Amino acid sequence: MVLTLILHIARVYLTGGFKKPRELIWITGVLLSIAVVSFGVTGYSLPWDKIGYWASKIVTAVPQAFDELIPGIGSLVVGLLRGGPSVSQFTLTRFYSIHTFVLPLVLFPLILVHFSIIRKQGISGPL
Repeated sequence: MVLTLILHIARVYLTGGFKKPRELIWITGVLLSIAVVSFGVTGYSLPWDKIGYWASKIVTAVPQAFDELIPGIGSLVVGLLRGGPSVSQFTLTRFYSIHTFVLPLVLFPLILVHFSIIRKQGISGPL
């Protein structure tokens, strides 16, 4: 899925599909890309083996880098993602809930908007 997404983004970029009047299609596509990658990140941890545990630990530690820009924000986001100070069963429950409930609710309206705008404006032409 991610490989197909990368190929699609490359095609749209090379054909200039992000230029006026298709900026909104590009923006919804970027939001869809973020949702697809989020599905991968949350789904990778669900088996809860060693790889899933360490992937969760690394992914949830990334927001701490923002503490240098705005103190306290990264730690707050890490605590919200993990459900506590460390990666635990609470983290798995949160990732499962995000993966099965939140992301589909975000993805489907974005797909509807993305496709309806494409239907209205058409796709970009060839190179």
